[in-house]
Amino acid sequence: MPSKFSEAEVASKKLKACELRAEGANWVDVATAMAISRETLRRWRKQDEAFETACNDADEVCTDTLEDDLEISARLAKKDPRYIPALIFALKNKRPHKWRDVQAIEHSGALNLATMSEDEIRRRAALVQGD
Repeated sequence: MPSKFSEAEVASKKLKACELRAEGANWVDVATAMAISRETLRRWRKQDEAFETACNDADEVCTDTLEDDLEISARLAKKDPRYIPALIFALKNKRPHKWRDVQAIEHSGALNLATMSEDEIRRRAALVQGD
């Protein structure tokens, strides 16, 4: 199906989409502001690798701004702490590898069962199993 926009209009809309996202607009608001559907944005992203990369870069800029806002809010928390939880939840969604509550820790050392009592082995096994 041919686009109702010229190539120049599509290029302009793609640029504007990335600018709006980098400024913090969500994708629904981006689509609404440009009078296109979210499906059109998805299709453009799927069909245009450079646009997909630019969208991902815009998401990173937006998330960087969230982190900056959290830092500023933390400094001002004594005056108005209401926004800190919302910023934290947003960051957990955007950068779960950095902001998640649980982090994986690997143990690389040896465990010598021969030197442990049966009670100690049971206690450690219960810890591993989460009992």
